[in-house]
Amino acid sequence: MIKIYYFSATGNSLYVAQYLQKNLAEVELLSIPRELRLKNFSVEADSVGFIFPLHYVGLPMLVEEFVRELQISANYIFADRQLAQIAADIAGSEPHKSCEILKDKCAQWHADWVSRRAELDEKFICDTSRCVKCGMCEKICPVKNISRPNGSPVWNHRCVECLGCLHVCPKKAIDIGEVTRGRKRYINWNVKPADLLNV
Repeated sequence: MIKIYYFSATGNSLYVAQYLQKNLAEVELLSIPRELRLKNFSVEADSVGFIFPLHYVGLPMLVEEFVRELQISANYIFADRQLAQIAADIAGSEPHKSCEILKDKCAQWHADWVSRRAELDEKFICDTSRCVKCGMCEKICPVKNISRPNGSPVWNHRCVECLGCLHVCPKKAIDIGEVTRGRKRYINWNVKPADLLNV
């Protein structure tokens, strides 16, 4: 049995995980936000993998928090981004290289970003004239950082900057100040937005 943990806000990492599930035998997909919320911190499998985007050339805060707690019993552990090669590597339990070219040079940049967690959502705004109060932003947030006391989102300074709320909003009502205003939003076309919700 292969167990793959994934973290995905726009669907890319979920698509990678689903690709591996389709191309390998006996694969179970596990959402990192869900497993973190349920405090499921132990895993036993033949192979255990992690699929996630890079945030500031490092682990997303949520993934780092989860991996610190996780107790793994497995013969093979993997994390990478090249689909065809990783599927072949996993099938044959072969070693492979992760994308860590900039790790040392960017470690301080990443650490500075993590240290500013309480400030990351300060520029998030919602255009209440466009917001339809659907709740997608609240449901996609992996750390329950969004509340909706009057129907529209309010950010509560626990943001991990995955930007899921910005991309999933069907009316493009959410922006990060002026930086994202008028810019395109993105959800991987191979993934249904409902599959990204953390409910």
